[in-house]
Amino acid sequence: MTADRDAGTMPEFVMPVEPPAGPPAASAPPELDERPAPGVTALHPSELEPREHPPVRSRRPWRQLIAAGAIGVVVGAAIPGGLQAVERSAAAADRAGLEALALEYVTAIAEGRADDATALVPPSAPGGAPLLVDAVLATAQRIGEPAVGVVQIDGDSARVDVRFRSSSGERTRTLEAERAAEGWTIRTSLAEPVLLYDMGFGAAATIAGVALDPARPSLLYPGIYTTDEQEDEWVRVEPGQVRVDGDPTTPSEVMLSTEVVPELSEAATEEALRRAAACAADPACDLPADARFEGIQPAYLSGMNGPDSIELGVAIGVTSGTSGSGNYQVQHVDVPVRVQRAADGTETWECLEPNAYMRGSASFDWGPCG
Repeated sequence: MTADRDAGTMPEFVMPVEPPAGPPAASAPPELDERPAPGVTALHPSELEPREHPPVRSRRPWRQLIAAGAIGVVVGAAIPGGLQAVERSAAAADRAGLEALALEYVTAIAEGRADDATALVPPSAPGGAPLLVDAVLATAQRIGEPAVGVVQIDGDSARVDVRFRSSSGERTRTLEAERAAEGWTIRTSLAEPVLLYDMGFGAAATIAGVALDPARPSLLYPGIYTTDEQEDEWVRVEPGQVRVDGDPTTPSEVMLSTEVVPELSEAATEEALRRAAACAADPACDLPADARFEGIQPAYLSGMNGPDSIELGVAIGVTSGTSGSGNYQVQHVDVPVRVQRAADGTETWECLEPNAYMRGSASFDWGPCG
């Protein structure tokens, strides 16, 4: 048997015993055959170049990309839009501040608060301002329906229209304003100058006890005022109406009506008749001897020479002749009368000849009336 094996008999092949079937081990990775495939030249690991792998990008849905782009556009547009909104808000507040100031000013005048109005806007027109007080404005028929109209702002300068109803109808005034550190300041006052015509008699017009300045214009807010009645032992100043219509182009004037008190008028008339009768009895006088005095008017004030001297005039109608004879004549003469009061209260009456003022200065010789 040994010889036969040595002579080339094939050895017996024994099949290996297979292990029982079971689940593959999880921890044992499969062995890789590192041998090259037929016809492929094997390369050493050092000969292999590293491969560049592209970066891994996270995938976003297309809707998210569009939303992100839209947000970027909105945010970019919101920046200048937000600045514009802030500027518009500041401009609106600036305009509102000026409107409020103008309305407060014209409302103060309408409500009779002259002190507040003068504090808000000092007088801008030339003239005296003692009458721009509550006591005077309270007595007036004041403006109504105050309102603010168009506002124009140009940098630190502005113009604002105010409206109100005055005695002459609805008025609109444009007020100039300037921006100061503390805010807007209105430069145009609604106070207007009022001219006083005192007829040279020295009677001072007053409103609520405050005198108008006879030497220069006095300032008053728009409204209708009434001057105070004044009376002393010689003259009486009748109340007069002062209309300030809110239009600075139309003049506001005060014309005082001054009349002689009845007692003085009666005394002056008696003196004037004595002088007229003395003239008729004098052949050198122009009055006829048979003159009759009719149509006598109350004495009027013609001048004052200080507080203790007053000049009056008495108009007398003079008739002479008879209507049946055809020689009937009627004329009118004016007899000047003056009364002066001494320090002890004694009064002295003097007269001029009838119509002396029509004859020139040579006739201005004051003398006894009788």
